[in-house]
Amino acid sequence: YRRLEKIDDQILKSMQIAFDKDLGFITACPSNLGCGMSASVMLFLPAIEKSGKIEKLFSDAKNSGLTIRGIFGEGSKAQGYFYQISNRYTLGLNEQEIIDLVTKNVSKIIEMENSSRNTLKEVNKNVILDMCYRAYGILTNSYIMPLEEAIMQLSKLRFGVVLGLFKFKNPKIIDELYTTIQPAHLMDYYSLDLNPMEQNIFRAKFLSENLENKLIKGV
Repeated sequence: YRRLEKIDDQILKSMQIAFDKDLGFITACPSNLGCGMSASVMLFLPAIEKSGKIEKLFSDAKNSGLTIRGIFGEGSKAQGYFYQISNRYTLGLNEQEIIDLVTKNVSKIIEMENSSRNTLKEVNKNVILDMCYRAYGILTNSYIMPLEEAIMQLSKLRFGVVLGLFKFKNPKIIDELYTTIQPAHLMDYYSLDLNPMEQNIFRAKFLSENLENKLIKGV
């Protein structure tokens, strides 16, 4: 934010920006009146979701002035246990107050997630291991793999990794695959113009090639 603030100040000095002393910046969307800033954090929350606490999280976030969206922001649904947390309002708050609001509540959510992870690992270790092995089997032995399913199966593996139950030779491989299995990356990698079904076929091939024999073992 501090880096961007300097750019923001330069824009305000060099351009005429619609601003009202009472309402703040006059934006295209009324919900962005005020300082107009959105502070967002992407969180991986498998334990909260699997513990059945996600609805409580949504309720608590709303009461705290936050909004929770899916992995691709406004209008998207959660995929692979990823949630975007951001401030709901900008009117009546300055930038630092928004940053403090989001930071404080995100810290609480992280504590909740870590506590839930510890409980699940202690109580349901075998169930989680089974889930991870099944996900690994699907990802390395499929002929067709839609993007949404791939993200879900990769996230099951990622959950095992963060719990210390699974380990890969390349510790960053799961996070890298989230990006490289996207349509444009696949087509660039194979130097092909692929229709949706072809993308699903090549995605399955790509995942198998990049994951097979890369698992050290379940702990």
